[in-house]
Amino acid sequence: MEILEKPETYKMVGSLDGSDSVPESINLDSVNTVKIVDKDTIAFPFSNEKRKFILDNFKKFSRLSLAVFEPAMVGFQLKGRLASVARNGDLLDSFKELCDEPKPFAVILMKVTEIYALTMGIAGEKIL
Repeated sequence: MEILEKPETYKMVGSLDGSDSVPESINLDSVNTVKIVDKDTIAFPFSNEKRKFILDNFKKFSRLSLAVFEPAMVGFQLKGRLASVARNGDLLDSFKELCDEPKPFAVILMKVTEIYALTMGIAGEKIL
């Protein structure tokens, strides 16, 4: 959890897009800040206006993956489901204070169900 909230870690979220029955591609988008909401839920801001389609993908397929790495390439992957998208409220306001331009217009809440190691030598090991 310490790695997750560090500002200097690299974070990428993955989503699917395509038809309802057959996803056609996987999209990656950078995430600059993550907050731990509770023991099973994390939140991150969404501010990329050009890639709004990713929000639709989150809602349509609901499965998410967040990769987090420290600069030394120590990292892990969180897998889970979309819990909700907040377009207003205290959580969004708190991210607007933390984030540089462009300011987020939504917050993604992700229910984490699995955690895997991504660090070389142990990559793919299930942690939770």
